Amino acid sequence: MRTDAEWATVAPLLACDDLLAGDLREMVNACRSLEKTGCPWRYLPTDLGP
Repeated sequence: MRTDAEWATVAPLLACDDLLAGDLREMVNACRSLEKTGCPWRYLPTDLGP
């Protein structure tokens, strides 16, 4: 998320899912990047995590 305010809006929606592991903010950032660019997962920056 670009800002803490954006993340504050999304975080409660993901907090109820115990199956999600890892840094959820980075996962959301990766999904937003994918949606915006249409790139395959393998082209995402490696610093976004597994």
